[in-house]
Amino acid sequence: GAPCPPLHPRTHPPSVRSRTMGIVGKVVNAKQVETAAAVVKKATAASAPAAPAAAAVPPEIALYMRGAAWLLPQVADVAALEVVVARGEAGARAAAMTALAAVKGGTDIVAALVAAHPGHETVAARAAGELLGCLVASEGVKVCGVLKAAAGNKKDMVERESAYLASAAMCAFGGHAVEPWAVAEVVPLLLGGFDDAKEEVKLAARAGAKAVGHALSGRAVRLCMASLYPALESTAKPKVKIAALNLISALCADKPEGLEYELPDLIPLLIEALSDTKAAVQDAATVTLAEACGLVRTPETVKLMPLFLAAITHPDSMTTKALEALMDITFCNALGSDSLAILVPVMLRGLRTGEADLTKCACKAACNMLELVASPEVLMCFNDRMIPEFVKTENHAYPEIRELGVKSMHDLRTGLIGAETLAEQRTRAKAGKEEILSAFASYSNAASVPPVAVAFLASLASGEVSGTLSISQNVFSAHELEAATRKALHGALDEAALTSLSAHLHTAYAGTYHRKEMGEEGGDEDDNIVNLPNIICGFAGRVLLRRATFKLERGQIYGLVGQNGVGKTTLLTRIVQRDIYGFPPELGCHYVGCHELEAYQELPDTVMEFMQGACDATGCDESVIAVALSAAGFDDRPDLLNMHVSQLSGGWRMKLGIAKSEMYSRDLLLLDEPTNHLDHSSVLWLQEYLTKLAASGITICIVSHDYNFLAEVLTRVINFHQLKLAYFKCGFNAFQEQNPHIVAGLPHVNKSKFSDSAAAPEVDPAAIAAAAAATAVTPMEGAKSKEASAAGPAAAEPAEPVVQQSLAGDGFLPIVFPDPGKLDGIRSRTKTVMKMTGVTFKYPSATTPQLTNACCIVTLASRVAIVGANGAGKTTLLKLIVGETDIGGGTFEKHENLRLSYIAQHSMHHVEDYLDKTPVQYIMYRFQEGMDKEMAKFSTIQLSEEEKEAKLAPNAVNDVIGRAARGGKLWYELVLNGRKKDDNKWEPLQFIEKGPAYVLKLCRHYDEKLKAQQSGMEVRPISTIEIKKHLYDFGIANGLEDGKIKRMSGGQKCRLVLAAALWSMPHIIALDEPTNYLDNDTLAALTKALIEYKGGVVTISHNAPFVEAVCNERWTVANGEVLCETFKVKRSKDYFDKKKGGSNVGSSADLASMVSGDSTTNLSSLGGSMMGSSADLAGLEISDKAGKKATKVPKKK
Repeated sequence: GAPCPPLHPRTHPPSVRSRTMGIVGKVVNAKQVETAAAVVKKATAASAPAAPAAAAVPPEIALYMRGAAWLLPQVADVAALEVVVARGEAGARAAAMTALAAVKGGTDIVAALVAAHPGHETVAARAAGELLGCLVASEGVKVCGVLKAAAGNKKDMVERESAYLASAAMCAFGGHAVEPWAVAEVVPLLLGGFDDAKEEVKLAARAGAKAVGHALSGRAVRLCMASLYPALESTAKPKVKIAALNLISALCADKPEGLEYELPDLIPLLIEALSDTKAAVQDAATVTLAEACGLVRTPETVKLMPLFLAAITHPDSMTTKALEALMDITFCNALGSDSLAILVPVMLRGLRTGEADLTKCACKAACNMLELVASPEVLMCFNDRMIPEFVKTENHAYPEIRELGVKSMHDLRTGLIGAETLAEQRTRAKAGKEEILSAFASYSNAASVPPVAVAFLASLASGEVSGTLSISQNVFSAHELEAATRKALHGALDEAALTSLSAHLHTAYAGTYHRKEMGEEGGDEDDNIVNLPNIICGFAGRVLLRRATFKLERGQIYGLVGQNGVGKTTLLTRIVQRDIYGFPPELGCHYVGCHELEAYQELPDTVMEFMQGACDATGCDESVIAVALSAAGFDDRPDLLNMHVSQLSGGWRMKLGIAKSEMYSRDLLLLDEPTNHLDHSSVLWLQEYLTKLAASGITICIVSHDYNFLAEVLTRVINFHQLKLAYFKCGFNAFQEQNPHIVAGLPHVNKSKFSDSAAAPEVDPAAIAAAAAATAVTPMEGAKSKEASAAGPAAAEPAEPVVQQSLAGDGFLPIVFPDPGKLDGIRSRTKTVMKMTGVTFKYPSATTPQLTNACCIVTLASRVAIVGANGAGKTTLLKLIVGETDIGGGTFEKHENLRLSYIAQHSMHHVEDYLDKTPVQYIMYRFQEGMDKEMAKFSTIQLSEEEKEAKLAPNAVNDVIGRAARGGKLWYELVLNGRKKDDNKWEPLQFIEKGPAYVLKLCRHYDEKLKAQQSGMEVRPISTIEIKKHLYDFGIANGLEDGKIKRMSGGQKCRLVLAAALWSMPHIIALDEPTNYLDNDTLAALTKALIEYKGGVVTISHNAPFVEAVCNERWTVANGEVLCETFKVKRSKDYFDKKKGGSNVGSSADLASMVSGDSTTNLSSLGGSMMGSSADLAGLEISDKAGKKATKVPKKK
């Protein structure tokens, strides 16, 4: 392709320049800016023509009119104006005719133009500028001679000022015909204006520079730098440097397209000027650097710009922060030379430092950055500066830095493969220029073409650059040269001459050195609502996509599938931000996913208040609220409308999110794990809802691990494969049948990820098989696949024959739960350790109780699945059991030394406040006081503000410091206010329960402290070594434990949450929807760990295969009642039978053997999909342990 990436419409937030200026030069030149503003105001007031009092003339328009009024009388004679009338475009011809009449009548030209447009000074200024542009095109030597003479008049300040104002007017409205003269004559002229002693002249020159930067095309503005780079050399005089810096700052003010490609040459010169011996040069360089950085177009780099500018100006204190921020941001736009021009100097500064940590951070940033470039040619700009530093790191004293240095060098050399070197680019540009000049020289009427225009066109079309580090753009093709020639010579030649010259160039210029640009290959473009070529996806040092194409067709349902950690959710979240190059700005896009639902649990609004707020935000009619709620199924549960959003179950929160999406303009709906928290009937509703939505023309893109759900709704599949996106025009079943090799590519047990493979626990083949079954889901019996109406096997795009393990994948890493040990007084695992009797609970805003007369028991051998419809009260029951919510009525008994861990429905919220910490720091902070800080937040333990005040009252209980068993009852040692140090009071628990509620909370808090000690805190210190050993058992090792949590993938964060919850070695584990947001590997590992766990398990799950594998008891929550039953599951013989003969478990070949043959139906013997199956648990065979009919648990044992 072309050396430079294609130009895209650049969106610069208004605050970018102000933010960068605020960091690097908050007080730089403040007095000069104030003075300049006053001068502009004074000049405008003195020179502005008379105008109606109601309409104020813009300052720049008044300046342009002044310049035109000075220049036109000197160059606009009758002959010149008649040429403009004959050759100019409509606007210039009209202005020339008005001026011609004024000249013949002896009146002022500008006054005549103002009179021709009464009350529209801007229109008059434009007419004057267009007239000047045509005069320059036809009489360029004469016009530029007048400007030079006036600008060189040292005795007349007004003459000099007028010359620069005239240049500004000419360039602002003169069109493409002015470009050859602006580059060759005007820019060198303006450089002298910035060096003028008079402030008025400097302001006029600045206006001219801004006009040049605003009006010139991208390639033309790059040619202007030929006059400015010499003035920035170290040998240049300070006054010349300041003038050049100010001129560049003015050129950059309006962000001219194309000038950003000069940053590889410009930024090093500006950084050097920051260290100049003259303070004035430093100040000018600081301002210019901020303006130049505003040219960067990559949104991700724009976000980092304040930090990197601070790192450039204050390298000692800000380099580390800038590099760490670079590692934390998600990239979806490829890095061009403009971004690297800012990032590379900071990275090189980190590599050159003597600090090992900073060098290591810089190496990691380099490895990440090298993978995200737009094209190999981009790296050529920085190749010579980076290689010496990478060579040094290869010989560093620290092994880790040496490894990173070797990787950086490898990535750089790999990235340069196939790239055209800078020397080759310059040679090609030079040869192309010679070919263009030869074509013009062979024209029969070559003398009629202005030499300035010929030289300009030769430099422009050849991609010539002035610097030594910037990329040379592609040489023009014959067609492009003809078009550029017509624009540049319009007005200089008449139409007949232009036609003759174009015909000559068509035959004389072959475009020998033009490189043909390779277009993107892909499917048809029929009704694509999104087509984003050359996107990337990188985060935390990992590359997820490299130069891929993302496209979506209207009215289709797409499923994003692939290995865990390949970036499916990351891509969705970036699409909804709408900042990827080429994303249609008018496209309505809405996202419903896990991140949004986690935010719902903190909302105090009721459902109706929430929807009303969304209505106000979108500006839609209030009648839409009822329609949206009805579409989401709230008609069946009107009692939920006045309930707080935070009190809704996970399933109803998901439905509420979908209802909210109805209020937005949706051309594209993005769903992230939509079946999480949904029961079977709700999944069926969602399938029907999405099918109708797609039929109405809305495109839907889904990320889900519920493959049975995907098999029912998808019409297209997008597979993440080898850092690319592969498209399949079929449903999910056909995709699986045609690509069984994808099943063989599932992550498997990879003991090599740990240094000590012998210490890694043995993996149950059943878990491997279950994980394989998850991806190779069998077609549901009787299901009507959506691909039935689509094209058959031939419609699927060909896939690669082999699927390799993704670089971003975690691999199958086992999970090992710690042994909880014995519980005091409990000799049998079947003895009751928790008991709930006659418990009734009602939320404050609810009209009816959520639970009524609930009874249940838990033992150390319990494997309980809590099931029921969405909103039935499953999570409420679990919160009552773990103590997060206090019971409203009834009794709840628990062994005083029972250790319990709870993983909430939205478990990710446990780590959201610690994203900048490492996993080791997170666990250390969470348990540094002995007990779990997450458990201490429970309302049954944490004191309210009123209770904190109550315990400070005279003679009130202030603390609990002891516990003892006396006569079979628990007594607590209480500290009372006003008593001496050892004068404490002992009271039995039954008395405390009748007293102030906060005292019972203090007792519970003390119980948790004792449990923490008994879990091994005294023999298992909260040290780095001990925590790393614990994290190792959960697959968090090899440097991951020392990296920031924000850089972990979703599956890794789930493992961290599990590891933290199991640190206290609990006797009972309570899990609320543990299969949600888990990838295949983590779920398979979790299932095996729970099966082998020696404590009790209480879980909520809609995933039948997961419950089948783990549980032997079911609590059904319905109509406020809890029905406790045991069940026996019919499993195939192979489900738990281990393979004999020491087979190579987990290998790709082993996994492939599971899907041998022409179909994947043999996987049905594994018990269904491990991930996301929403089959109704009612299908399980029910019985109790004695074969008797199941009944409610009696109130008394």
